[in-house]
Amino acid sequence: MLVVRPIRDTDYDALMLCAEESGHGFTSLPVDETLIRGRIDHSLESFAHDAVWPGPEGYLMVAEDTETGEVAGTTGIEAAIGTDTPFYSYHISKIVHHSRRLNVHNVVEVLTFGNNYTGATEICTLFLRPEFRGGLNGKLLSKCRFLMLAQFPENFPT
Repeated sequence: MLVVRPIRDTDYDALMLCAEESGHGFTSLPVDETLIRGRIDHSLESFAHDAVWPGPEGYLMVAEDTETGEVAGTTGIEAAIGTDTPFYSYHISKIVHHSRRLNVHNVVEVLTFGNNYTGATEICTLFLRPEFRGGLNGKLLSKCRFLMLAQFPENFPT
């Protein structure tokens, strides 16, 4: 049976294993000791801190197999992105240049840079190790984030 709980300092090796198994391009779990330790430390501080309003808190949780003690995966929530460091996003849109008279019809894709989500809660980091992918394990790991939002609404923007 899997139980989802806040990450512990002793989960470093398990989180690093998740980072390695997640592969290249999984940006929220880089194979980088400093960044992984930083995410764990930040989460420990966030869980220990009584948030008065949504801020830079980041909550990292793990799914633990109660029979073996093995970490099956990880998931997380950032309380309010872009408050301590900018959170940039990109939007792809289309502009149409059309003229019947000139018989011109051009569709041009445009990439727009922005930071529209400043202060928003980000549901992030969802990784389940391959041997635990089955049944409803992934659904459990995903839904626990929404249960946390419902349980502690004061920690997240409305």
